[in-house]
Amino acid sequence: MGKRRTLRSEHFWWFGLALWVVMLVLWRPDPPMSYLELPSASTRPPGFSIFHDLLERDVQDVRRVLGRASTLADDVEVLLVLSPTGDVPESHRADMMDWVSSSGGTLIVAYPVYGNEGEPITSFGQDEMWSVSTWEKYEELLESTLTYMPQKVSSPRDVPPFGQVMGGEMILAEYGADSMLTGEKGESAVSVEGWGSGTIIQVADSEILDNRSLGWKRSHLFVAALLDEVGRDKVWAFDEFHEGVKPEPSLIVLLGSGRWRPVVLQILLLIFFLYWWRTSRIGRPLVAPPLVDVREVTTLARDVGDFYMRAGKSTWALARSLEFLRLTLKGRGAHGDARRQAEVVARQAAEELERGEEDLEKHAFLIKKIANCQRMLAQSSKGKRR
Repeated sequence: MGKRRTLRSEHFWWFGLALWVVMLVLWRPDPPMSYLELPSASTRPPGFSIFHDLLERDVQDVRRVLGRASTLADDVEVLLVLSPTGDVPESHRADMMDWVSSSGGTLIVAYPVYGNEGEPITSFGQDEMWSVSTWEKYEELLESTLTYMPQKVSSPRDVPPFGQVMGGEMILAEYGADSMLTGEKGESAVSVEGWGSGTIIQVADSEILDNRSLGWKRSHLFVAALLDEVGRDKVWAFDEFHEGVKPEPSLIVLLGSGRWRPVVLQILLLIFFLYWWRTSRIGRPLVAPPLVDVREVTTLARDVGDFYMRAGKSTWALARSLEFLRLTLKGRGAHGDARRQAEVVARQAAEELERGEEDLEKHAFLIKKIANCQRMLAQSSKGKRR
């Protein structure tokens, strides 16, 4: 049988160093999005913080939700999906449509919206049986003058036409769809239609609701009319589930992103260095010399003891052996078990020397034990830094 391989300290050292190199090269997770970076909180032009502030001031309540439509609270009546940066899979869209149909709520979708493959979708519906208005993307941005078309007699609000650069339009469904905002060529910028017991409102270009349009006073009166149409006495909710926000980002992502990554890597490198310094082993261990037979060690110790006994110096021989053992123990790199055993034998020899009596048998036995300890210390230190 071959000699069984065992894990040694240098194996863990090289494994740790390899792990550190892999982390240095490959461990670069994207930082988790914070709440301040959400579109509903962003003050940059693509964001919707002004729209959020208007809702916060004028409606019953406005929230940010981090779950699918099937997990919405019962009091949420309006769900806003405003040009999400992440994919909205077909199953998630089906959840939203089911929520509208069963709860009687209002779903407001602002394009572009991306599907499973990261491509803009043209229909929020699941298949051709879902007769909802579809989105058509323009090849290039077009300037258009948009006119508000009231849908409720109870919402007579004066909204003068306003100019807007559009990236697409809504193709109205064949049955039951109307245009709430119409361009000068008759194209629909905002479609509204019933779905089950609820309503779906689709905005052809999310810029109609973003900070740029509202801040420059282009679409602010239309947004006010939209609040009247949908209802100011309702609870509105921004869908942030598809913006890459996680309620509790994993510790691995937090430590590996942003400014924390170099700090963590430096700490790990320091730990590996301290481990190497403590174990003091480099390279592969040297092959230990053949073991000295215990009988040879015993015979040698007894011969030495006989020599010094004839000279009346057995305590002197034990003292010299103990002194050499103590010098060996001062070196670094020996295995812990061998070191502990040698320390026990050293204490026994020191106690015997304190008695000050010549005793060949006992001193020879202790010298033999010291010789064995010297051998074990030498074997366990092979390949180690001294």
